[in-house]
Amino acid sequence: MSDTDILDDDPRRLLELASTPEVVHHALTLLDREAPKPLARARRDALFRAAAERAHAPSRAPRLVLAFAAACLVGAVTTGALISTLRPPEYVAGPGAVATLDGRTLTITSGHVDLRPRRALRVRAGSVEVTLQRGQAAMDVSSDGISIRVEEGEAVVRDGDTTQRLKANQGLTVVPPPPVQLELSEARTESCAPGAADCLSTLAAGDGLEAETALYELALGAHERGDTAEAIARFAEHQRRFPDGVLAPEASIGLILGHLSARDRAAAEAEARRFIERFPSDPRVPRVRALAR
Repeated sequence: MSDTDILDDDPRRLLELASTPEVVHHALTLLDREAPKPLARARRDALFRAAAERAHAPSRAPRLVLAFAAACLVGAVTTGALISTLRPPEYVAGPGAVATLDGRTLTITSGHVDLRPRRALRVRAGSVEVTLQRGQAAMDVSSDGISIRVEEGEAVVRDGDTTQRLKANQGLTVVPPPPVQLELSEARTESCAPGAADCLSTLAAGDGLEAETALYELALGAHERGDTAEAIARFAEHQRRFPDGVLAPEASIGLILGHLSARDRAAAEAEARRFIERFPSDPRVPRVRALAR
């Protein structure tokens, strides 16, 4: 029942329920018309003061609602954090193991790692890629090879063009191929002193055999001092600018060695296949073929 519903029936009741100053004044006017006795007037005054305080007091409901919502939010965040803390990790790296997680891809460089993914997880180790869906497995990565053993669920293992499915209690070991013995030929330009980077860079910016030789010498220098990134960049530039140059086979071999140094076996294999296709009569083809799987 609203204030106005009882306005004509019971002014005293209206005063008790009044929620706004306007209704309080209406109720007071009706009570005055009744000319109450002193005792009744004292009662009226008390009702009026209580109603006036109630009408002017700020409502606590919105604040209570906000406080309740805030408490729920804090509780949800705390509960989520607690659940996340209590969940077992998706992988556990053993002592000395090196592994990094990027999104749903785990890269294992070395060591023993136990896998317990809650949903699909891709694992990369060298040339091997493993997909594990809500299962449990263990992997060991070393210079001797890559091994995986599935404890629960199923894992899909890819190594180059080969794909295998492993079920619970099945394992697999991938042994790396023997190192490829490839050498790069020396090539020096007579226009610059050996290792004179500024002179070689200026000469490499030009055209012709001297530019090709200078660029190759810069790439070879980076390779010899172990600067893999620069060596790859220089050999790749040589391929783009001098695809039919006299040193084109050497640049391709340089790229193969660079990718192997960078542990990018897939790129090394792809370059090996290109080498065989472009230079089939090169005496190094049999050794390069060991990489072109």
